[in-house]
Amino acid sequence: MVRVLSTRILTPEQRLLLPDSVELVAYDALEVTCFPVAQDWSAEDLLVFTSRNAVRACFAQKATQVNSCYCVGSKTAEALREAGQEVLGVYENAGALAQALIQENTKQNIIFFCGNRRLDTLPEALAQAGIPMEAREVYATTLVQKKFGQNFDALLFFSPSGIAAFTSANPIGKALAVCIGPTTAAAAKKYTNRYCNALHPSVEAVLQTLISEMELQP
Repeated sequence: MVRVLSTRILTPEQRLLLPDSVELVAYDALEVTCFPVAQDWSAEDLLVFTSRNAVRACFAQKATQVNSCYCVGSKTAEALREAGQEVLGVYENAGALAQALIQENTKQNIIFFCGNRRLDTLPEALAQAGIPMEAREVYATTLVQKKFGQNFDALLFFSPSGIAAFTSANPIGKALAVCIGPTTAAAAKKYTNRYCNALHPSVEAVLQTLISEMELQP
């Protein structure tokens, strides 16, 4: 059996993607608290999201209008569309999103909805390009410190914060760190030389990368 730890609880459909040879342990390494958000932006504002948590916080109540949005990840885009918003662009990471905003340079007022542990990739890139942007913190992420008394063959990470949570109580050791994208992989690199990242920023892509890298039989 291949022992795998996921730092996010998987859905039943996602678990079915794993072969029987995988012994899975899963927990949520992050606890998210959404803040009350007043939908006080104008219809002309361009809204930017890098996580579904920000979408959930902003649209906990039914949207009062439709805005143009840019985001990172297909799941974030799906959440925005479910909230009745218009998604103009979906990008693999914050760096790609920043470059798109710089190239478009729409002159719109840009509002970036984020959490307390956000990276500065997007704000710094826009600032260097001379494009003003307002950042609004709409949720907080707390690290869940949980110690595991066993070694794993692979660890599934979905954010740098998830890596910080796991490593606060456990060593990565000889496990393969399978990461959702390059930003998370860069965080894993601080703890191990055995890491890889999925081709797309989704849980399903992480699982497929695990299967491929570990040469697991379906």
